[in-house]
Amino acid sequence: MNKKTTVYFSDLLRIEHPVLFSNLKSILNRHRYEVTTLKETKDIWIRDFMPIVFDDKCIQYRYEPDYLMEPSLLPYRTDPNDPIKELGLQTEKIELILDGGNVVKCHDTAIMTNKAFEENKSLEITCDTLKGKLPPRRRLIILPRDPHPEEIYGHADGMVRFIKQNHILVNSQYPDNFKHKLHHSLNNSGLKTTELKVKENTKYAWGYINFLHLDDLIIQPAIDKVNDAYVKSQLEELYPNTIVELCDAKAILKKGGGFNCISWEYAY
Repeated sequence: MNKKTTVYFSDLLRIEHPVLFSNLKSILNRHRYEVTTLKETKDIWIRDFMPIVFDDKCIQYRYEPDYLMEPSLLPYRTDPNDPIKELGLQTEKIELILDGGNVVKCHDTAIMTNKAFEENKSLEITCDTLKGKLPPRRRLIILPRDPHPEEIYGHADGMVRFIKQNHILVNSQYPDNFKHKLHHSLNNSGLKTTELKVKENTKYAWGYINFLHLDDLIIQPAIDKVNDAYVKSQLEELYPNTIVELCDAKAILKKGGGFNCISWEYAY
């Protein structure tokens, strides 16, 4: 029996950004994806705290990111157990401080940045022990985190996305020396890299790579006229069996995230 994928958003997205939510829902429904909102959330970035799905298993980590540990920010930190209970999900818990935006995966390969080491110092995490926290037979690749001072999250999903299992799309919005380091890390791990280029390095061009990617659909952030069509043509060439749809993303890019950040998908 074929499984059906449901795409989840926080109900806060529907309340705070009704036009964006309506546009995303319309695109997803048109492509026969179900859309549901989660009410037990405290912010819109649900990718960060929802489980990581490997082989139909929901892996739940400790969601205690350092960027939300100040007392004034605790009201914005969702307890993952609340939306998990809301959905009635069965999860496998691991003792690892993590957030879902720092896990980009395809089949047996997972990519994280070295932020995972920074947040798990008390566990004396090494690459081998980090890999040991994941389901068996996983290949784990660790990348240097985004060097921009304002990028406090250390997420991988704003840096790289899978095209195929051994082919990675890489954000172009980095200084040349870091870009070389990033490609070198991926190439040394046996992965082919392709850069997602833009015509102009506009203010929010970093957000193009944070698209929502489902089996046969990509919802690309529409950011500015000078780059939108150019980026879309690259995605259509790189993902030939996938429809690419544009959706205005400026409202959430101003808050620091994109479409992958605000969504979570699960196949039933």
